[in-house]
Amino acid sequence: MSKRIVMVCGYRIFPPKTGGNVHSTTIAQALARLGHDVLVYCLAGRREDYAGFHWLRQNALRRTIEPRLVEEVNLGADYGLFQAAFRRLGVPRRNLIPARLRTVLSSADIIVSDFPFCPPVPGPWSDKPWFMISHELEFRLFEQGTRLERLLARRMQAIERVAPTRYRDIFVCAEEDREFFRTHDPTGQLKLPYIRCGVDSRAYRAAPGAREGVRAQLSLESQDWLIVFSGSRYGPNLEALKELRKFCRSAADFLSLSGGRGCRSKSHHSRVRLQH
Repeated sequence: MSKRIVMVCGYRIFPPKTGGNVHSTTIAQALARLGHDVLVYCLAGRREDYAGFHWLRQNALRRTIEPRLVEEVNLGADYGLFQAAFRRLGVPRRNLIPARLRTVLSSADIIVSDFPFCPPVPGPWSDKPWFMISHELEFRLFEQGTRLERLLARRMQAIERVAPTRYRDIFVCAEEDREFFRTHDPTGQLKLPYIRCGVDSRAYRAAPGAREGVRAQLSLESQDWLIVFSGSRYGPNLEALKELRKFCRSAADFLSLSGGRGCRSKSHHSRVRLQH
């Protein structure tokens, strides 16, 4: 049965520009393609949405991304200024609650929070199924960030520690966040389904001849495999790299390219040494 699903995000996520955006947009698209009506409600826009003072004439942006999937962005000046200030300070984006959000929450069958700092909104919709998308543990990123972010890491950890008590369930993307939330689940009832950081293959359709051109530049023959891995030292990326290394140790000859943090490597050997 089709459900009305509202995904609450801190800022506009379409089109995806970051790994976090890719993870969130892929989940939203998957839900829509399963037959559900999905509204992605964003509490603020991106920097370019406020350029030229267009937001003075239009305080919301609504776009149909694909059938059954709509993104609505709040462009209210107050929310945009708050988001900009918190982004400039490098602190978690705290979110106020627009009246329009209250309306869409009232009509939703299921609500999904994108990131732990978009917590459930108190109100008559509190008893509805409310889920959270985890993008790994945010406090771990804070521990690796700026001086201010490192100071706030403990606060972020406290927010994530209580997340299992706030949501019907949490969609995790790595073993680390699954174990963390399982440890802090006082009821032991959360299933913590695992959704890896996949991408939408429809968005990566190359122009005619592009594939053949790249393979020719790398002197690849028709039977050669090419695997490209690019990523930072972010937890889910390291898990993906680990799986790729397992494949490399068991597969036939292929060419592997890996990148991230300025590192590149390639080899034509059956046991490829991948760097990160």
